[in-house]
Amino acid sequence: MMKCPRCGFNQPRDQYCAQCGVDISSYKPPQQPLFQRLLKSNLVQLGLVAVVILVVANYLINKKDTTLTERVNYLKGNLQISSQKPMPSPAPASTTPVAPPSEQAASMEASSAMMATKAATPPAADNAPATPPSASASANLVKSVERSAETAGENKTQHAVKISYYEISKRVRELLFDESRGTGQFNSYGDYTAGILNQFHRRLPSLGKEAVLLYSETKVLGNENVANWFIGGIESGNENPIGFRNILELTEIDQNSFRINFELIKNWKEPAEGNTTAFVKISYPLQVDMLKTSACFIWGILNPNTIVDREDNINTVPPFTILKSRDFRMQQSQLLILIEIEK
Repeated sequence: MMKCPRCGFNQPRDQYCAQCGVDISSYKPPQQPLFQRLLKSNLVQLGLVAVVILVVANYLINKKDTTLTERVNYLKGNLQISSQKPMPSPAPASTTPVAPPSEQAASMEASSAMMATKAATPPAADNAPATPPSASASANLVKSVERSAETAGENKTQHAVKISYYEISKRVRELLFDESRGTGQFNSYGDYTAGILNQFHRRLPSLGKEAVLLYSETKVLGNENVANWFIGGIESGNENPIGFRNILELTEIDQNSFRINFELIKNWKEPAEGNTTAFVKISYPLQVDMLKTSACFIWGILNPNTIVDREDNINTVPPFTILKSRDFRMQQSQLLILIEIEK
């Protein structure tokens, strides 16, 4: 028995098909279309799988970058930060104007009050446009904070935080960064890096001169667990503060974990046109959730090539003594700011 290659009829072996009459010995079936042959090709199928893998990988990478961008924007928006890049002065002899210290102190007090009441304020709708508060609204907010502190502050646990400033080498930086990446709260924002550490003090004795403590201080937080302080000096002749303005808010999540909202504002001199300097402010925000036994950090906020006038004497004030360090000027070390919860 045989089957006709044209119609599929089963018959005894013969030269011609008994049903369609085709000459079986000379019959050639029509060739399949190219599209069908390509679909049946193993190479084409492997190529399609590879394309799908590449598309998925590209999507995941773009999504990660978008998530990081949204994280930075969230931190800056959540802390009400206005980050500024150094801008050269329009004229050779001019510098960026800065408010007197008294006005800055008043501004920082209002900022602390606004941060203190943020935890008790319901979050705004995602699509609602942000509007700056008016002067009367800010005044009412300060009064509201004072009244709430009088009535509820006695029943709220007060905490203290320890802020330490270290000069660390490149090798120590890589060790700490590797540890922080394992916590899931490590972020590099381009001009600085932030995250949390769980084993820093265990490592510290073995680091020796590669992690030098420059300065440390303890801040007892107020009834609203908010602190606002300045560390640095005064610009010679202009009375502009040179150093770090710090604003910290601590929120207790449970008995052993906390959320830290921290903003460091660097008041500094930067080169400008005509061999002059411009006075600038640059913000560095940080927000982390961490255990009471952990620590959070900011790294990379000082530029080894920065301009520091001798008459300002900022490099004699800890922790800015790092500016005189040979390793720092040779970009072999950098400033690490560590924040710990003490009680």
